Amino acid sequence: MSQHGGRSLHGHRKPEKEETGKEKVELAEEEEEEEDPFDTRIKKSGCADLHYALMDCMDKQKDWRKCQEHVKGFKACIDQQKQLKKP
Repeated sequence: MSQHGGRSLHGHRKPEKEETGKEKVELAEEEEEEEDPFDTRIKKSGCADLHYALMDCMDKQKDWRKCQEHVKGFKACIDQQKQLKKP
């Protein structure tokens, strides 16, 4: 017969360390600092405002075809940035 009364102890580990409020805030700040590589590229492109406007339009319209002005504006900006970076 089991010494623990037949109850399973699996999944009932005691946490190694309780996080304090300060530690939770520090973890949240570290996560914010680790920015998504895609967002970083968009910001560096010089077209972030147009990208976010396009995303807002698509979120509201739920159909990218209704956001063609935004799509064209973002594409033109990206194309212009590519031309500027060419040697």
